[in-house]
Amino acid sequence: MIEGGVFASRLAGWENIIRGFDPHLIIADYAPGLSLLARGRWPVLAVGNGYTMPPPEMAAFRPLAKLNRPLYATEPEIIDRLNKDLKKIGAQSIERLPQLNEADGYGLMTIPVFDPYRAQRQQPYLGAQVPGGMPTPRPAASGGIAYFHEDTQLDDNVLNGLVGANINMLAYFGKHLRRVVKKFSGSRVSLADMPFNLHKDLPGKTVAVHNGGLGFATAAILAGIPQVMLYRHEEHWFMANAVVAAGAGAAAQYKDVTSRALSEAIDRVSKSTAMRESAMRLAEEHAGFQNANPARAIAEIATRLLSR
Repeated sequence: MIEGGVFASRLAGWENIIRGFDPHLIIADYAPGLSLLARGRWPVLAVGNGYTMPPPEMAAFRPLAKLNRPLYATEPEIIDRLNKDLKKIGAQSIERLPQLNEADGYGLMTIPVFDPYRAQRQQPYLGAQVPGGMPTPRPAASGGIAYFHEDTQLDDNVLNGLVGANINMLAYFGKHLRRVVKKFSGSRVSLADMPFNLHKDLPGKTVAVHNGGLGFATAAILAGIPQVMLYRHEEHWFMANAVVAAGAGAAAQYKDVTSRALSEAIDRVSKSTAMRESAMRLAEEHAGFQNANPARAIAEIATRLLSR
């Protein structure tokens, strides 16, 4: 974005919008360009999760994974290029790259275990928004629950992996395709017709199988359920690693998983007493987020900023 005038063009676009609208408060969700434009000029409330909103207090970004390619540019080089364009429109310069996310208020929508910057974090955690409300742990457990995007209905590795597991499974893929209804007919996999109410549907399961979305993963943490996570991108990769590192599940890259490997992972995780105990321990550590309502908390932060 900093090459070929792209960042300068982006800033000019934001400048036209903001000047024309003249807001009393800007709420920026994963919008560092907008935050840089407004920094010190208009009040900004930055919202995001632990991955998309690194702490602005850090001296520099720390790598979250081992790089297999050279850096595009050093942080001092990037800062210099950004500041040249910021200066042209009268915006404040930055001294450290994490100031990309500097704001007057923060809405951090995640829980500690899923924050890659947990050790450096100063902003309070607001929890995650889950339809139906957060679930609570149950001591007894049976069966599994699977949640995937509707395009997964075309992936026989995942479908056959669910069918091959030795466990009753409740699954939701969105609107059912006929091929999926046919494949699951007579198996131990039952298709849910409606999106899950995780407050009711998640507690009491032995395993949760999914791609690693924040809401579903957080709900599984608070319900004390081990997880099998098939991650598609880096953010979900980090969350999956956090679960595995805590001893509360298994993970694999979505594109690499085979039906046999998925079936075996589901069976292994669902039968593991150690993983169940680790998942329950995570639930206890994060019990303070059971009644979290990040949307309401962010509205309250916005109200305070507007009253200044």
